[in-house]
Amino acid sequence: MSQSLRITVLGLWHLGCVTAACGAKHFQVTGLDFDAGTVAKLNAGHAPLLEPGLDELISAGLAAKRLAFTTDAAVACAAADVLWLCHDTPVNDNDESDVNSVLGDLRRSLPHLPAGALVLVSAQLPVGTCRQLEAEFPQFHFAWAKPSTLSPGQIA
Repeated sequence: MSQSLRITVLGLWHLGCVTAACGAKHFQVTGLDFDAGTVAKLNAGHAPLLEPGLDELISAGLAAKRLAFTTDAAVACAAADVLWLCHDTPVNDNDESDVNSVLGDLRRSLPHLPAGALVLVSAQLPVGTCRQLEAEFPQFHFAWAKPSTLSPGQIA
């Protein structure tokens, strides 16, 4: 992979902000989330949750200008080679997933992504979701990506 690879990370809670911050050590990364409060906090160098070393990693990426955060899908996706869906999948009191909110944010972002881009899905979605999305959006490539179990302090 070249250092010119441009990655957009969609969904900036635990998995997404860690993925964006770690990826920015080597690539140009834009974090996309539709929650303005979350994005404002990240742009100030603060993660929306406690994860040892994450604030420092975010601040370093911002300072190096390899990391940016936005609520604007057009800005985040316009030049992306990869859209990495790291959205946390909400569940109700019966532990039933609300995949519609995750897929809604993805569908809101895809019109701004260049044709031929890769969409990596790390969100917890039902088996067959990539196949369904490929049929709906044939101009993109979809793949499932298992989230890493490493914390920011363990990334070299």
